[in-house]
Amino acid sequence: MFALFGAGVVVLFAVAYVYGRDARLSAERAEAILIERENGALCAGLDLAPRTEVYARCISGLTDIRRRQDERRNEDAMGLL
Repeated sequence: MFALFGAGVVVLFAVAYVYGRDARLSAERAEAILIERENGALCAGLDLAPRTEVYARCISGLTDIRRRQDERRNEDAMGLL
C-alpha cells in the first residue's frame, strides 16, 4: 500500500516538473515576443524605418538597456539572499 502511494507521489512530482518546465519555457517565449514588439514600436515611434541601420542600432540599444536592467535586478536579488 505504501509502495503504491510512494509511486503515485513520484509520478505526481514528475508530471509537475514537466508541466512547470513547459510553462516556464512558454512564458519566456511570450515575453521575448512582447519585448520584440515593444522595442519595434518604440523605434518605429521615433520615425525610424525598419530594416535600416539606425533602426537596428535602436533595437540593439534597447536590448542592451534591458540586459543591464536584468543584471541589476539579479544582483539586487542576490544581495537579498
